[in-house]
Amino acid sequence: MSRRNRVLAICAALAWGLLLAVERPWQGDAHARTAAAVGPLFPQLDGQRQELTRIVVEEEGRRTELVARRDEGRWYVVGKDHPADGRRVADLVDMLATLRTTDVVAEDPASHGIYGVAEGQGTRVRIYGADDRPLADWIHGKLREQDVVGGVVPVLEFYVRRGDRPEVYLTGDAILPSTDPARWCDTRFLQSIPDAAVEWVVREDFDGEESWRIERIAGAAVPEAQGLQLPASGSVGERWQMTLPTAVPAYDYAGDSLVRTLVTLRAEDVVARATPEDAARYGFPTDRFRAGIREGGATLEFELELGAPTPQGGRFLRVSGLPHVYVLSDFEVGQLRQPLDAMLEEQQ
Repeated sequence: MSRRNRVLAICAALAWGLLLAVERPWQGDAHARTAAAVGPLFPQLDGQRQELTRIVVEEEGRRTELVARRDEGRWYVVGKDHPADGRRVADLVDMLATLRTTDVVAEDPASHGIYGVAEGQGTRVRIYGADDRPLADWIHGKLREQDVVGGVVPVLEFYVRRGDRPEVYLTGDAILPSTDPARWCDTRFLQSIPDAAVEWVVREDFDGEESWRIERIAGAAVPEAQGLQLPASGSVGERWQMTLPTAVPAYDYAGDSLVRTLVTLRAEDVVARATPEDAARYGFPTDRFRAGIREGGATLEFELELGAPTPQGGRFLRVSGLPHVYVLSDFEVGQLRQPLDAMLEEQQ
């Protein structure tokens, strides 16, 4: 073989080797290789759920910290010393465990600021295990900008990245966790109670003359015979009756609305642990509400008290059997403090 042919053969071999190194045909085509590279953003997190001990959510100086109390089998909100909403915690961990590395938009750390995922930007979530070992570090960045002038339907997608890696991803599966500790507290007091289980409600008005008691009356006369309209949420043969301060038919819509407010009640904030000085400090009670709740063959009693208005709006709230003082929004306070004429509106 001539010298020229030997040089050409060597060049061809080098070119072929370079092509193999770039294309990697043994790994499949480009689509197959891309698919193979896609996987969970945090591959180990799903199997580490029982190891989680602490979660920190922070953004621009705002911070919420949650700690797991294994002896109680639940999470607590640090600073509020209050049980956390277990469903909200589980949703956050589920989201991080199922996020995938599908759509890479950048790999250069210099571009992080563009997407809102640089150090100090966005909302950052850190999850720790035993001995404060980091298990996940995640940054939720900016919403993807979209031009909707041409009638394109907007898609809710955010830029995210692992805090310990440079790659930036675009995803429509990310949720934005709150950095407000109050939003993580479990303050839905009757969320598992169906409306129909509430048999009676009593209001004691300590500031005026708006005390009353209404009861759900089964086996009542057919509503049409009484000249009353059947509410959409009610049923024939079951009505609301006022028994205090006088025995008269109650406005059924008011009764249904009151019960709906009670079973969906959620405090806006947790103020402090309850103490014997709460009456003087928070103005308890201005109103006391008691509700009879049917459970099995027994009727249990749920009781709450409203206090003075708070400086930021709403009223102080305490619930019998719970060791905290809360804040209830003005809207829900208004829904509870129904005056007598509102409870009897249909008879006016």
